Amino acid sequence: MGKGNRSRQDRAFETVNTAVEATPKNTKLITTITTIAVSLLLVGCILLSVIVNTGIVLRTRTAAKTDNFSVSGTVMSYLIYSQAQQMVALYQQYGIDYTLADVLNSSFDSMAESTLDQVKQMLVLCEYAKANGIELSAEDNEAIDAYMASIDEAAASNFYSTASYIKLMYGNGVNASDIRKSLELNYLSNAAYEALEAKLEAEITEDAINKYVEENVDLFYMADYLTYTYTAELTPAGAEATVEETQAYEAEKATMAALAEKLAAVKSADEFKSTAADHIVLTVCAEKFDELYEKEALTDAPAADVLAADKDALLALVRKSLTEDDVKFEKSADNAYNNALSEIFDELCDEAQTAYDAIVKEDSLHYDPEAEADTITELDTWLFEETTKVGDTKTITSEGDKKSTYSVYFMTATSHLDESATKDVAHILVSFDDYKTGTTITDEEKAKAKAEADKILADYLAGEKTQAAFEKLGEEKTADSNVVYEGVSKGDMVEEFENWIFDEARTVGETGIVETTYGYHVMYFIGDGKLAWENTAHSGVLNDLFTEWVETNATTYNYTAKESVVNSIK
Repeated sequence: MGKGNRSRQDRAFETVNTAVEATPKNTKLITTITTIAVSLLLVGCILLSVIVNTGIVLRTRTAAKTDNFSVSGTVMSYLIYSQAQQMVALYQQYGIDYTLADVLNSSFDSMAESTLDQVKQMLVLCEYAKANGIELSAEDNEAIDAYMASIDEAAASNFYSTASYIKLMYGNGVNASDIRKSLELNYLSNAAYEALEAKLEAEITEDAINKYVEENVDLFYMADYLTYTYTAELTPAGAEATVEETQAYEAEKATMAALAEKLAAVKSADEFKSTAADHIVLTVCAEKFDELYEKEALTDAPAADVLAADKDALLALVRKSLTEDDVKFEKSADNAYNNALSEIFDELCDEAQTAYDAIVKEDSLHYDPEAEADTITELDTWLFEETTKVGDTKTITSEGDKKSTYSVYFMTATSHLDESATKDVAHILVSFDDYKTGTTITDEEKAKAKAEADKILADYLAGEKTQAAFEKLGEEKTADSNVVYEGVSKGDMVEEFENWIFDEARTVGETGIVETTYGYHVMYFIGDGKLAWENTAHSGVLNDLFTEWVETNATTYNYTAKESVVNSIK
């Protein structure tokens, strides 16, 4: 029972006690009867409050139903709270201190709406399962039992009874039977969708794909470009900028504008990258060198001309490191000065590389020709104009009282479909979280996780060595929600995972073990997927077909929902 509920109940009991104490001992019958009636009414209110707060009423009410399946208010509470728990975990990943109560207070309506949509799909799919003789498999029931056992373990590890833990995590009135009911509906609907998906896939034609692309141009057509921004800033030492500071700012603006004009005059992508890289090293890194060196406050500093020559040589090495491997700073002697230069070199290389990587990485922009005019930017217009060609440049300026930017864009590819490759892969994750006992995983714990990954791979290799066998093993062993990932594009997964699947030497059926921050992934390479645009279009058409199927069958199976029940969870 929450703090607010205890307060309301306490106030109710106080009201009763006050009424009893204020009743005279010698009263007429009518007064006595009235007092008794009032007291009974108050006691009734107390009991109703207790019933409501413990979730008994919520359990008896139906939030959504079809002909043969239903979701009670307490099951709906579990589903909404589960979504809220996921949001809390996401906030925590980004270092945001958001509690469950914070999420429910700020996002309840949107979570309730999305949960109702999911429940609608789930119930209609369960009806499809019943109509087609689809039932929970033995593996499904084992997975449900395992999940329920994990709740018991979580409760015990936090020194709660299971009932108290569930109430804390998922709301008043929710109990283990509600969670099991939700899981059973979910697993049954998933089984139904797997059977339905094959039928929907058969309805996807090339004409449907092309039509989807035409109707969703903004999702598919993109233009590629390189970009670099020169920035001038006014950073006054006091509350108000002095005349000298203002003049310096204006001079810096003129310098940045001139540099942008020079960059906009390049004739090739390589020249664009090289010109921008020169600025990064010779201007940004040169200024950073002075800051870092000043912090060293060396007592045996060399003469100014020696320092200047060493600085130029060091910056030349930093520039070289952007395009060549294994560039190192060789100390001429082991003393404070050379040690300082070595440390400065390492820091400047990291900073320069980060900035350079941002330049050489092509950006892409999608454009919606039907978007409202005030949402279309100057860059949108330029990139998708028919007159803009590969090799053209565009400078977009934004000048302000304290900050001005001069952004230069270089067109590398005009409007086109994304024909980059995707890959299909299966994996079995051995999660570090399952092994670490502290905040970080130790070498010993990591070794145990690696041993488990090795064992899983060995078990697979000792068997049939087929994709189906790998997937079956994955369903039993993986700590991830998915075993198979289809249509993986670059940027979708963590770097180590992607490097393995996008290796040009990779062959169909090949296996291996990859370590990431999540744990050890036992990998199985399925092969090349669809082109990126085809994959997006295919998924879009399939989703539309499924949405249409749900709406049609929701009517067939008499789906209804009561928002009043859902809102009472808040």
